[in-house]
Amino acid sequence: MIHDEEKTREELIKELAELRQQAAEAEISENRQRQTDEALRESEERLRTVLEAVKEGITFSDENGHFEAYNSEMERLTGYSIDEANARSDFTVLLYPDADNREKALKGLNELYAIGMSREVETRIRTKDGKQKYVLVSTTLVPYKGRRMFLSSYHDITERKETEKNLIESEERYRTAIEHSNDGVALVRGDQHIYVNRKFLKIFGYDSAEEVIGKTHSLTVHPDDLEMVIGYNIMRQRGEPVASRYEFKGIRKDRTPIYVEVSSTRTTFMGETVTLAYFRETTKRKLAEEDLRKHKEHLEELVEARTVELKIANERLQQEIDDHSYAEEKIHILNQELKQRIQELKAINEGLEAFGYSLSHDLRTPLVAIGGFSRRLLEKHGYCLDEKGQQYLKIINENSMHMEALISNLLAFFRSGNKTINSSRIKMNSMVREIGNQLKTIYQDRTIQLNIKNLPDGKGDKIMLGQVLTNLMSNAVKYSKPGEIIVIELAGWVEEEENIYYVKDNGIGFPIEHVNRLFETFERLHTRDEIEGTGLGLAIVKRVIQRHGGRVWAESKVGEGATFYFSLPR
Repeated sequence: MIHDEEKTREELIKELAELRQQAAEAEISENRQRQTDEALRESEERLRTVLEAVKEGITFSDENGHFEAYNSEMERLTGYSIDEANARSDFTVLLYPDADNREKALKGLNELYAIGMSREVETRIRTKDGKQKYVLVSTTLVPYKGRRMFLSSYHDITERKETEKNLIESEERYRTAIEHSNDGVALVRGDQHIYVNRKFLKIFGYDSAEEVIGKTHSLTVHPDDLEMVIGYNIMRQRGEPVASRYEFKGIRKDRTPIYVEVSSTRTTFMGETVTLAYFRETTKRKLAEEDLRKHKEHLEELVEARTVELKIANERLQQEIDDHSYAEEKIHILNQELKQRIQELKAINEGLEAFGYSLSHDLRTPLVAIGGFSRRLLEKHGYCLDEKGQQYLKIINENSMHMEALISNLLAFFRSGNKTINSSRIKMNSMVREIGNQLKTIYQDRTIQLNIKNLPDGKGDKIMLGQVLTNLMSNAVKYSKPGEIIVIELAGWVEEEENIYYVKDNGIGFPIEHVNRLFETFERLHTRDEIEGTGLGLAIVKRVIQRHGGRVWAESKVGEGATFYFSLPR
């Protein structure tokens, strides 16, 4: 069915091609790389938006059948995701089970690639669940990343093909189904109507089919568009490529002009090639568009009048500003003082960072010596000491290692507050998998089960956000129940102004009344003998997320695991 408020498929395909052209042109520019990257990102975002807005399957593919883009409507139509399609070398065989259809499709693509003309064909496909569907495939060549790609739209015409099959089997059965349609329906042989339904008669203001049957397009098409409609119909019945959906100016029985949207196809009826057309009146939409145009003109007049008023108000305001020049001077002085204060704070921060680096170096040197010598003393001369002496050496070694970890985390905490954020688009699913593999390597004595659901792509500093996820996932391991499989679930969703992510575990949990203490520096709910750590991991998480303009929170019950959430602005 044709919807009044939707764009035509040709307009959407044209817009997709234009967006791809813009992306390709932006990619060529090397002298203005930063602007180009931004343009490409915006173009890709617009492309994704348009792809998902199209109510038809849309794909971008190369001459080898590899898909570069593949919208959700295509996935719904076929049942295959883009990854499944690209992973199967026999995907063409899966999609086109009929050898003749498959050969026809491949031959059409080869011809299209050779001559560069758009093609539109009807064919039959098999979906992932084994069902067969008929689709109208429109394909054209567009430039993409320096080469030519196939831009294809798949319009599900299964329902229409079933109607055509019923027409071939029985004209009476066809009329029974069509007479109750919400759209006007007509069969046209040559330039003459051979069948119209009740809705068609209502659209064009006729009382009976006899008034229309045997008459030409001139009966219902306004002279302004008569040549176009006749030309389209002749080309379609000859099998030549032609738009399947378009709008024309019609005329009712009482000679009142109307606007009609038509979707038509070539079919066979009673052994003859005819045009099957579906009609929907769009006069109300056209009148609404005209009203909108007039309203826009009226608004422009109002804006012009308001502009004059604003100009007068601005002149009065300027006079008031001139009268308060002393206040302006005071504001200027305060701004200068504020700038000076900012510079002072910047210098203090730089000094603190330098002090932190110096302190870490001065502290690490003796710690490394203490740890190293205590280990060597225990390994080579431990037998000379009694059990108590050996225990003392182990405590010295463990505390030196803990102190070194504490220094490293302190430095990470300082960096999280001072480091410049290098923002970029981040594939969160890939980052989580990489961190999970690292954890499995580190904790080889424990069984770690990662349940990674769909995480929306994020925007931020990749290194800093990697530290956030590493800290949260490491905590899930540290606070796990001894002897049990460690289950870590990661997922997220998109809201209006931010993306939400969470890390959930099946560990020991914590009392919810202590949740606010978790994200403060050196705050621990367990002793170091119970759970290893420095008390800075979650403080670093909070500082990094806040610097990105997000927020952090947690939920838990003792013995039932914990869930840590964080958000990132979109």
